[in-house]
Amino acid sequence: DVSFALDKFAYQAEILYAAEALRASEAQFRLLAEENLAGVVIVQDGRFKYVNPARARMLGYSREELLGASGVLEFVADEDRTLVQENLRRCQDGEARSMRYTIRARKKDGSSAYFEVFGSRLPFEGRFAVICTVLDITERKRAEETQAKLAAIVERSNDAIIGRALDGTITSWNAAAEGILGYTAAEVIGHDPVEMFPPLLQQQITEYRKLVRAGQMVPNHDTVHIAKDGRHIDFTANLSAIKDNNGRIIGTATTLRDI
Repeated sequence: DVSFALDKFAYQAEILYAAEALRASEAQFRLLAEENLAGVVIVQDGRFKYVNPARARMLGYSREELLGASGVLEFVADEDRTLVQENLRRCQDGEARSMRYTIRARKKDGSSAYFEVFGSRLPFEGRFAVICTVLDITERKRAEETQAKLAAIVERSNDAIIGRALDGTITSWNAAAEGILGYTAAEVIGHDPVEMFPPLLQQQITEYRKLVRAGQMVPNHDTVHIAKDGRHIDFTANLSAIKDNNGRIIGTATTLRDI
């Protein structure tokens, strides 16, 4: 019958159109993924099904080595394996539409690195899989760890350590500064309490700050601060610049040692 033949022809045309659309979509995906500077992987049942060049470079392996591995967990630090396994399972099974987390991974040279993973569920070869975009955040994490260590050192120091913005307002005030000078961090942060300096020294302090902002060295020097209770306390002071990641001076740090 003619109508049946036409219906069959239309159905076959739809199948061919869908197949062509799928091929075009896959080609576009590969084009974008292959050139992407971020890592892109497809994981199904715990194994790599696709790995782009950037992700292979991040780990120091060839794509063939990653695709031929027994599973993705082979490249994950022991302490993060449970996290990765559970996140992949939940996403592939549809319990989570997307995911974002940070992991430590093992590189081929034996070193470790930090990666931020963004994953979502997608159909792949007739079943669901997880596509992940992976960013190398090792430098950022190392900087955060260094910053945390420095902050701990500052907080435990017996010397008063005071951070200031370029306009002189206080941005940090450690426990020793609070104990020696009597002001809490809440009282001074965001302010430039000139009452802590004897009037005769205020001009000198202003000049020292200008030197630091100009990138010049300020020698250690003796100074006096006035505590909250009115006591005049003698210190040896060290004044240095605070710089951002680009080397731009964004403030000053003063270390005061009670003498």
